Amino acid sequence: MCASGPFYEDFAGRYYGELNEVPFIANRMCDDYGLDTNVVMVILDWLSRCRQNGLLSDKQTDLPFSKLGSLEFIEDLLRKITFREGFGSILAEGPIRAARELGSSAEDLLGDHIARDGSFAYYLPRIYIANSLLYALEPRQPNSMTSEIGGTVLRWLGTKKPQIGSEDVDFIAEHFWGSRLAADFTTYRGKAMAAKMVQDRLSVKDSAILCHFSWHSGAIELFRTEIISEILLAVTGVRYDKSSFYRLGERISNMQRAAIVRDRRYGRAGDVLPEFCFTTPVKDAFLNPDLLVPGSDKQPVTRKGSVIDREQFELMKDEYYRLRGWDVDSGLQKESKLCELGLEDVALELRKGNLVR
Repeated sequence: MCASGPFYEDFAGRYYGELNEVPFIANRMCDDYGLDTNVVMVILDWLSRCRQNGLLSDKQTDLPFSKLGSLEFIEDLLRKITFREGFGSILAEGPIRAARELGSSAEDLLGDHIARDGSFAYYLPRIYIANSLLYALEPRQPNSMTSEIGGTVLRWLGTKKPQIGSEDVDFIAEHFWGSRLAADFTTYRGKAMAAKMVQDRLSVKDSAILCHFSWHSGAIELFRTEIISEILLAVTGVRYDKSSFYRLGERISNMQRAAIVRDRRYGRAGDVLPEFCFTTPVKDAFLNPDLLVPGSDKQPVTRKGSVIDREQFELMKDEYYRLRGWDVDSGLQKESKLCELGLEDVALELRKGNLVR
């Protein structure tokens, strides 16, 4: 009810002229139906733009657009999506597939603030380069991981609390992202290591059910670097030093990767970003209107107008696979690495489908 809470607030505020309980009820309905509020938010924005541009009408969708923002509208929309009623059957495939079915004009109206799973993207890869790997590698938008990097910048800018200084960003980069190179947001250097370390550490934190809003490194670990290990010791009785802590995260990351590869039947070919990340210059961003990031000297540098360099992105993937001990050409895991992590059973399962190297 925190990150997902506001997804219907703007629409409801415009409809009722005040903030009321409707966004709360809408959120609970999404939870009850098992719908991702971040995806529903994209669907709402996209439907609204399609209607404004004459691509969709109330008759085509059987939705009362004049009541967009009302409890009646969101109830009707969520029910149609969940039970695949009428136009809801198209929307149930997600906004990307729905737009593709309607044609190129509808696809153009999706915008460039969405992840590949159709959810609204917050800490954009074109601004925070290491996040491009996280968006490409994770099966759905990894909010806690992308917030680790983007949220650190927002704290440095002072748009999130507690505010931190340049020396704190360097400390976080050195201790939690692999090197101070990761704190220079104008270069691709150091970003593969940063993505790997963030993935592994946040996999442990998420498994420990530590909310990234309350337990962000810039708010907690900056001041007590081993606190997560202390919590694990208190709860489980198992002591983790830095090496064993990251090994635990690496096991979780590799088990997830194995599940993805087993189900999707490919590795590197699936580690992709939406095409607009390479072609559409970024114009605005969540809580960072000027798109400012720390440069090499920790002076603010704007990423406005930036795109992901395709060649650099592929080289960064190469480096990431090598750091993981995976096969660079295919992006598939190596059996030797899985066995090193004590995941022999996982290697055996992947071997059945020729999905391990």
